[in-house]
Amino acid sequence: MTHERSRGDWAEVKRQFGVVDLMLSSHAILRDRYTRIGLVMSIGLIAMSLFLSVVALIDDAVFRQVGLDAAKTRILLAVPSIVILVVSITDLIVDWRSRGRRHGESAELLAQLKAKYRSKPWTEVYDQSIEMGLTDMYNRTMERLIPIPDRQFNRLKARHRFKQFLSQATDENPRAPVWFLRVVLRVKGAWAALRWKMEEKNDAK
Repeated sequence: MTHERSRGDWAEVKRQFGVVDLMLSSHAILRDRYTRIGLVMSIGLIAMSLFLSVVALIDDAVFRQVGLDAAKTRILLAVPSIVILVVSITDLIVDWRSRGRRHGESAELLAQLKAKYRSKPWTEVYDQSIEMGLTDMYNRTMERLIPIPDRQFNRLKARHRFKQFLSQATDENPRAPVWFLRVVLRVKGAWAALRWKMEEKNDAK
């Protein structure tokens, strides 16, 4: 059944779309972050292991030729070996790559859902069947997502909102360097936060 109503009737769908957009950015950021950490740790562990393996094959005479005590040097080299062991165990427990993969799967689900929202004419005449269909897809998708850590949510939300402001600033100033627009937005944000804090203090008096 279709009813011609105000566009305000799409408020719930608009809210859902905003949440989907925010969650998509957040999971994409966490996917890239955890994948990058996992890659860096893997490369670092391999490099350190190769280095220590090569050093272990060096004859004691080589250490003496460069003025090093062979016994003391090998004892000192045991320290990075312990560090590698601890880091390897930590990597095995935390499993950064697996975390990144799960957030990547969540991002993919949200990207598909976002595309479905965009394919529906929910900005036009109100249609209850469209709203119900989108709401059903929204609820089913949210149930399949990996949770975002609470302590990271505000920082992720801030990055998402900044990305939106930067995108808008780029559209309005296409010839300006992106780094300059970033600086301008940061200064404006800091000034707005300072004014908000001062107004808050004045209201409290």
